[in-house]
Amino acid sequence: MSMIRFGLNGFSSEQALFVIIIVLITVMLVLLIFVFILKRSTCYSKRTAAVTDILFKAAKNEGELDGQLNAVLEAIISAVQADGYYFYIFDSQSDNYRLRVSRHKHCSYQVTGADYSGLVPYDSRKYSPPLGIAGPKKNGSILFTKDQKETLLELCLEGGEGLIRIGPVRSLSVLGRKILEDVRMKLGPLLHLLLELEYVKNHVETIKNTNRVIHELNQSVYSVDQVTQNVLTVMSRTMETSGCCLGRKADEKWDIPVMTRLAEEVEFQFRHDQETLDILYQFLENKTVCQIKPDSKEFYGIPYYFLALGIQSLVIAKTNSKCQKGIIIFWYKRLPNISKMQEAFLEMMAKRLGEIWDQQEAYKALSFSYIKTWKTLIETLDNLEPHTVGHSELIVRYSVTLARQMNLSPEEIEDIKLAAYFHDIGMISLSGELANKQGRFNPLEYETIKFHPEAGATMIESTIVNQKVASYIRHHHERWDGLGYPGGLGGNQIPLGARVIAAADFFTAKIQGRKYREPLTFEQAITDMSAASGTQLDPEVVEVFLLWFKKKQLSSSRLAYSLGWCWEMRCCPSHIRENCPAYQKKNLHCWDIKGVCCEAHGNHCDTCIVYTEFIYRKTKVTTPLENSSA
Repeated sequence: MSMIRFGLNGFSSEQALFVIIIVLITVMLVLLIFVFILKRSTCYSKRTAAVTDILFKAAKNEGELDGQLNAVLEAIISAVQADGYYFYIFDSQSDNYRLRVSRHKHCSYQVTGADYSGLVPYDSRKYSPPLGIAGPKKNGSILFTKDQKETLLELCLEGGEGLIRIGPVRSLSVLGRKILEDVRMKLGPLLHLLLELEYVKNHVETIKNTNRVIHELNQSVYSVDQVTQNVLTVMSRTMETSGCCLGRKADEKWDIPVMTRLAEEVEFQFRHDQETLDILYQFLENKTVCQIKPDSKEFYGIPYYFLALGIQSLVIAKTNSKCQKGIIIFWYKRLPNISKMQEAFLEMMAKRLGEIWDQQEAYKALSFSYIKTWKTLIETLDNLEPHTVGHSELIVRYSVTLARQMNLSPEEIEDIKLAAYFHDIGMISLSGELANKQGRFNPLEYETIKFHPEAGATMIESTIVNQKVASYIRHHHERWDGLGYPGGLGGNQIPLGARVIAAADFFTAKIQGRKYREPLTFEQAITDMSAASGTQLDPEVVEVFLLWFKKKQLSSSRLAYSLGWCWEMRCCPSHIRENCPAYQKKNLHCWDIKGVCCEAHGNHCDTCIVYTEFIYRKTKVTTPLENSSA
């Protein structure tokens, strides 16, 4: 106080009071300006954070591009108040910007189609934005422009791939310009990524649609039953029948793969009436076509359950196939008048069906040669990388073991075996850089890699022509919880063979490791498998798999050794096992032998399943299981 008095010497009391008031007012003004600037800065920071958050959500959004662009427009609404917000995408073919998404302040976004008139209600605005704008624009510019006598704010994103128009507007605040500048800086690279991702998705979808057409074509061309169904439909219409069926005899047993317009209970009885089918075939003798009428002796060979339906006549044709006996049977509830032309047509079509079956047998022989070719290719690919040596063979063994433990039929087991061997054959369609990439995939790479099951299934359908095998390959990356690909199937919607292969693939991936990670120990692998039960994997398949391992461990006669010979447990190819000093040394631990070839198949002894399973069994499995078999 004394200092103030000292500083005010020479002033009257009124003057001194005036000076003090001026100083206090100045200090208050400075404080108010500081608080104002601080609030503005805080507001800018909050809005910038909100914009960043919305842009981040747009990048993470796995939906369509239009929804992602709408999220971007939401960020701009918080910065600039206007009636409309319009997002244009640059089209390099026309060298113009095309309107992609439109949003209004009080309305949800609209996707622009060919007809713009229905985009929003007519009376919701006066300004109607153009569908196209001449391009390209200067990168990174924020400027005012005129259109239809309205003032608009135009923001060209960095890179020139996107253009945003806002308006009509009259002015732009400093804070709004800063936020838009922040959007411009961050949105350019993001938009490039979103456009690339949309391109990949569209490309993959196009390929999927192509594969779907190929799949349907394969079914119609290569499936004998489907071809026969189509042929019989045409024949039935031409012959004006009440119904028809095809009978084929292979391995001394008749089979009826195609039958039309017959009561369910009669159909079941006829399918299992082997004697009647033999009699009807004998009626043909040396003839190609035979008509059975009420006044012919053969009429008494017609089964009684046909007569009960009011069937009065049969026409039978022989297919003349070299590989198997076959007859086509047409039935009538009236007495037909078969013309010479109809009889000639029937003989010709029956002969063609026989030729189709013969061609199918020849195609099956060709399929076996394809299988050998594919197997050679798969083995070669597996052996290119130490961590994948024996990969396909290992998955086959685990898959077949699981299928047998689940008491599946021999035919089903054979299909699973084939699909397991070729489960990743679609990887051939990917670039080597992508197929051999270490670490995680980015979004674009992931969308591409997800295509390999479809590609593999198509390759199998086009060569081996086994729909079940193709189905198991197509869906082996589906998840029990429905979050897999390519179909997003869940639970029992996933074919059982695919669920079996998925479990085998999961376990094998854990114990084989990759360049960028060491294999897991046996204990870690089964722990992870248990954790994946009911989410990624079918819980029943996992239970069977773990129970099989437990039984095998408890009943093993090799308590002092590994669960199996190392070259068998690792499915080592001959060029590795025959050069390994542990090969055929059945009374020694392979990890105690110097110079073993573990690194040739991507392992060290301390992470190899041969060793880690032995340690697990030695420390955790102590009670033998009585009267059990592996």
